[in-house]
Amino acid sequence: MKNIYKKFFLIILLMIMSIYFIYNFAPKLYKAYSNTKTPKKADEPADKVITDRSESTGTVNNKSSADPEIYLPKGENIIRSLKQHNENGQHPRLMAREEDFRNIKLNISKDTAMKKKFNYLQSKADMLLEREPVKYELADKVRLLPVSRDVLDRIQTLAFVYKITGDKKYAEAALLELETISSDEKFPSWHPEHFLDTAEMTAAAAIGYDWLYNYLTDSQKSLIRNALLNKGLKPALEFSMVKNSSMAGATNWNSVCNGGIGLGALALGDEGEEFERVSAQLIENGVKYLPEMLSNYAPDGAWYEGPSYWDYGTTYAAYFISSLDSTLGTDYDLSKSPGLASTGYFSIYMNGPSGLFNFSDADSYKLKSPILLWLSNKFKNGEYSWYYNSVTNEKDTTPMSLIWGNKKVKEIPIKIQDKYFNKLELVTLHNNVGKNSDSFVGFKAGKNGLSHSDLDIGSFVYDTLGLRWFCELGTENYNLPGYWDTGEKGKRWEYYRKRAEGQNTLVINPSAKPDQNVLANTKIDSFKEGSKKSFAIADITDAYKTDAVSVKRGAALYKDTGTMLIQDEITTYRPSDIWWFAHTIAKIEISKDKKTALLSKNNKKVLVSIVSPAEGHFDKMKAEPLPQSPNPPNQSPNNLEKLSIHLSNVKNTTITVTVSPVVNKNILPPELVKLQDWNIDN
Repeated sequence: MKNIYKKFFLIILLMIMSIYFIYNFAPKLYKAYSNTKTPKKADEPADKVITDRSESTGTVNNKSSADPEIYLPKGENIIRSLKQHNENGQHPRLMAREEDFRNIKLNISKDTAMKKKFNYLQSKADMLLEREPVKYELADKVRLLPVSRDVLDRIQTLAFVYKITGDKKYAEAALLELETISSDEKFPSWHPEHFLDTAEMTAAAAIGYDWLYNYLTDSQKSLIRNALLNKGLKPALEFSMVKNSSMAGATNWNSVCNGGIGLGALALGDEGEEFERVSAQLIENGVKYLPEMLSNYAPDGAWYEGPSYWDYGTTYAAYFISSLDSTLGTDYDLSKSPGLASTGYFSIYMNGPSGLFNFSDADSYKLKSPILLWLSNKFKNGEYSWYYNSVTNEKDTTPMSLIWGNKKVKEIPIKIQDKYFNKLELVTLHNNVGKNSDSFVGFKAGKNGLSHSDLDIGSFVYDTLGLRWFCELGTENYNLPGYWDTGEKGKRWEYYRKRAEGQNTLVINPSAKPDQNVLANTKIDSFKEGSKKSFAIADITDAYKTDAVSVKRGAALYKDTGTMLIQDEITTYRPSDIWWFAHTIAKIEISKDKKTALLSKNNKKVLVSIVSPAEGHFDKMKAEPLPQSPNPPNQSPNNLEKLSIHLSNVKNTTITVTVSPVVNKNILPPELVKLQDWNIDN
């Protein structure tokens, strides 16, 4: 009897141990091997899962419990998966497969809006038929980039229209571009000296090779394939091994380089030994390095290099992740990076009625990027697709609009409200979204010294009556000497558009030195939104730490009138010289007492008024450096003016200015209220 009990006990114990093993270890084993359908042999490389980006990039990051596991597949296993998912070398597979093109063609025939968009794209392709193929040209003697972007646009458009219509004239025109950039005589290289040029050219050639694969002859495929290998992929391997390579960095260069090169590697990864070996390493690198860039979307999707570089960098991140999905059936959890799912809201909220809040190196054009359609599909967010379709028309159509927009997600109207992005310490405020009377304020604190940044802590823009009244000057000539020298004494801070005096902010005790602390890190201490008034208050003392004990700036928007209020409370260490600046392309008329200024543009007007201090008055100045400031040659002309307030020999002051649309009604200035007492009712 005892033996029976012993056997029974052993059986129960074995069952418990089996259940424990299955529950705790089987899921991890499954994940480690799930990127391939076939079991690994004993000598096959193991994939890797890490949770700290520093292990993959060599950089130091603060590990967070919110960080997702970063799945690092081995290149050999990626290529094996690529072959399994694309039997017999199946193409197309970059961002769209043959069934996707068939579905797009079907939907164009049934959907009036899609038909209009495609008709526009086809008319663009027809114009491209008349153009000579691109030429190798470094127009600024530094970059091939404009040529790379031009040929990418041409090949994408022509190849896409061919896939939908089947008309060979479009394929032939795209092939001519491909043969041109593949020719060693016409394009001896894709200019790896400035590697963005190479990455975008590789994307162009890869898309053309992939989408036209079944049209190309064997000799044409060989020509393009070898150009991709020798002018794109091999130089990329060399570039990736350079110390502190941008391919492993935190800027837009990471996603553009890994994205563009990744497309080339995914297109060629099953083409034989050398193609497979090089492609394997580059795709592995892309999956390993891209999280370093993606991590900068956390926590709220804002992008620190500004909205224009959000568009650029996110486009190539989307190209790569979309192509991993379409080629391999997985993105190795790259899309789980915190902040990526919400990054579309950053582009939406940076759009004011009259253009972007274009801080850093950015232009003021509105963002109308089809990335929103990819984000909508990837994260099942109908607000993104609704917004994209509400702000675009057929003239904004690109091939990616139709590829990413073809997979329908139910559209959900977005109610645009006031928004605070705590990653960048930036707010946008509205009072009447969707109407011509909408007033918009963009206001930022945050950090100086970031990639593409200006000394712009405290700066703002203001739109109302369908126009921008106070604006950002935007980017400067990238080839100016020292433009990328961003250290504390960097030459970048000698250029007017990059200095605080070239922003809509304060300058204290101007000199030839940088006019804000280059390493400043400032916060928005208070953000409140209401039906009558919304506001943000920032402590920007660190930007002026050598001169000031305390500097606080508040920006408010009154919802009933669309009036903006900017208030500064300043305490300096010693009697100081203080300047208040606001740039405008409007005509400026200053009143006799210099307490108000009337701005006029396109038969519309806004009134700018000084509430405090009593000794403050407006002056009209050209948008050019102060006499104390550096003024290097060859800067871009600004062709506008700025309003200024100049206070001399002051130690404690409050500067309060209101800006109101003039719409035939009395505008009463608000009472002066200390920032600490601001609320949404006063």
